[in-house]
Amino acid sequence: MWRFDLTKLEDVKASAAVIYQHISSNSMPPPPFPALAKTQISQFKTWMDSGFGSVASFKRRHVCRRASVVRSYAAKSKRLSMN
Repeated sequence: MWRFDLTKLEDVKASAAVIYQHISSNSMPPPPFPALAKTQISQFKTWMDSGFGSVASFKRRHVCRRASVVRSYAAKSKRLSMN
């Protein structure tokens, strides 16, 4: 069994390639925890490939993207409920 200390950013960066292998093969996180969504895996890969851009910048992009999805869903739900 393998384990990573994911509490420190520097440790995550140092082990990023191995972490990516595990999350993309759905062996991490281990059961009983659910596998990460494809978008989460893709975001980790993008963060890794970008040279580990600032965490604040990464979180801001993720939050903005999520807010956009929520607004889109809300608008779609509103249109459907009006019909």
